[in-house]
Amino acid sequence: MVLNRKGSIAMIDAMIFIILLSAVSVTMFANIMPDNVHDGPNAKTVCDDLFSMKLDSSTLFDTEDTQILPISTLIAANMNSGHKEEMRSFIKRVMDDLIPDIYGYDISMTFKGDEMIVERHAGGDISSEYSCSQPVVGSMHIDVRIRLY
Repeated sequence: MVLNRKGSIAMIDAMIFIILLSAVSVTMFANIMPDNVHDGPNAKTVCDDLFSMKLDSSTLFDTEDTQILPISTLIAANMNSGHKEEMRSFIKRVMDDLIPDIYGYDISMTFKGDEMIVERHAGGDISSEYSCSQPVVGSMHIDVRIRLY
């Protein structure tokens, strides 16, 4: 059997060329990131995600009258009826799901002059902050401020 050395050398040369080309392209594109990439969560996005929720009223109240309501209405009802601790623990669970553990947050919600604060501290400076007013039934609203650390 006769071996053709020119063919095997050409194939090895092509493989080396592909490996070098791959290494160069990986090196070139490894450090390129789009300008709009943000290192952590955004407070406005977190606020939009939180207040886009609609829940069954029996999730937070002992009631037989189940209605699907926006979370802002349920927050206001809980704050108005003096059940802030149940609401605080629910909001904390939701915020813990929305924001990775390495980030801290505090969210302040004010309804009719009554304020409720939910927080998880991770230290550091404020990386994102957002304030808004969320509608409740009628013309009432909840003032919300979210800060992420």
